[in-house]
Amino acid sequence: MGTWSGRKAKFVRHFADLKSARDNGIKCYNEAVRDGSFPNLETESYSMDPNEWSKFLADTQYDRFV
Repeated sequence: MGTWSGRKAKFVRHFADLKSARDNGIKCYNEAVRDGSFPNLETESYSMDPNEWSKFLADTQYDRFV
């Protein structure tokens, strides 16, 4: 898949170079996170009703187990 640069066995055939696609994807992801465009809170995120979140936090307090 083009991601190994070491010695290859005789039977290995190069079918695709996925290293450059992988590296480009990582670069694009990194840039989007750094510039704040990822995740988009409207299209790439989930939300929870504030009352449900408060109940969740109240139910998971550590001090009630001590």
